[in-house]
Amino acid sequence: MNITKRDFFVSIILLIISAFFFCYVNLSIKSFDEWHSLKYATPDSKTYLDVGRWILGENTFDNAESSVAIRPFFYPLVIVILDSIHPLAVAIFQFTLWQIQILMIYFFCIKVSRLFILSILVSVLSIGILSPIGISLHALTETLSSFFITFSIFIFIFFLEKNSYRYIYAYLLSLSFCSATRPSYIYVYIFSIMILFFFLIKKRKFFYICILATTFLPISLQYYVMKKHFDSYKLSFIDSFAINDYFLSGLELYKRKVEFDANRNLYIRMVRDARREYMAEMIKEKGYGETSKKVKSDLLASLVNYPNESLRQFKDLIIENSMQPSSFITANKNLYIATFAQSKLLLTINIISALFFSVIIFNKKYFAEEIYEKNIVFSLLIFFCIYFTYISTGLTFWQGDRFIIPIYYASIMLFVHQTRMFFAFIRNTNKK
Repeated sequence: MNITKRDFFVSIILLIISAFFFCYVNLSIKSFDEWHSLKYATPDSKTYLDVGRWILGENTFDNAESSVAIRPFFYPLVIVILDSIHPLAVAIFQFTLWQIQILMIYFFCIKVSRLFILSILVSVLSIGILSPIGISLHALTETLSSFFITFSIFIFIFFLEKNSYRYIYAYLLSLSFCSATRPSYIYVYIFSIMILFFFLIKKRKFFYICILATTFLPISLQYYVMKKHFDSYKLSFIDSFAINDYFLSGLELYKRKVEFDANRNLYIRMVRDARREYMAEMIKEKGYGETSKKVKSDLLASLVNYPNESLRQFKDLIIENSMQPSSFITANKNLYIATFAQSKLLLTINIISALFFSVIIFNKKYFAEEIYEKNIVFSLLIFFCIYFTYISTGLTFWQGDRFIIPIYYASIMLFVHQTRMFFAFIRNTNKK
């Protein structure tokens, strides 16, 4: 990638602006001396620490077993290594990843739109998205997952431009690391493998089909850990815990037609605590593998016996989680309200992107065949990643916009791409 003096200067300015804004937002939450205290302030972050200490031999497997069952080892290994360097090393690392994403958005926009002012505007607006900043001081996987997704989109645009298939390899490798960080994205990785396999078959790129298999390596290491300690070929048991603790617990409200009043959360907690005890006893008796199968069986039974209630809760949770404010920026009321608007705006631009895509995909004749095919493949891959993320939020609650943080920047990049393709379609229709 050729970086001009202008781009270099803009990059420096963006880094300075983002650094000041990062400090402003996080200082409104905690004083600088207290930043390190946020690192393991959440229950989830403590489980990553447990796994990391187990990897380094500072914790026994018996003590860390419940955490190892739900947390892939890649991110815990990163944070314990950083912790050994400095108490703020995790925050600095995640701040750096966040800044790199801002730069990737700028260069992506330059490549896609070729409009300098627009690229600066989009980049500055991206800096203003608050939730990725607020969560960056916490030892949680959202920042790293967001980085891998943003990088995968950024690197794929080089394939569209240069037609070099090594960029497809880099795209899949990035998604593989994302899956090893956040297990739910294994489905995005598999979908991408499938789409790109057929695309490469059509292009007769058989060599690249073979080497794509090596992108599975980061995930295979996690599978090895799970097979060795739990005799299960799963990346993680976190899905079973989410279904049990949230979806099946919340479903009791719909099944019993409990009113959504002030006692709703208290009632769910009572049901959840009971289901957690039930699951813990089952794990002791039958192990994680059999317990996971039982939870999936309970879910299937609920879908069969209570289809309306299940679908209603699933729909309500997706809507709720798609438009929630941040749970990490509650100290500053004005910023907290702003995150509520931003999550709604994110959903809006994704809907607009989908509308643009629906027009483009049915008007192939207005594009050159090579350009059309590659851009449709790119769009399908990113749309799947974004909407899969939204759909997966239908299994949980009480998270604010946490689970959609990894797709904030992906959504912006996709919107820029779809807008450019849509206006190219408009120009081509006028010519014909």
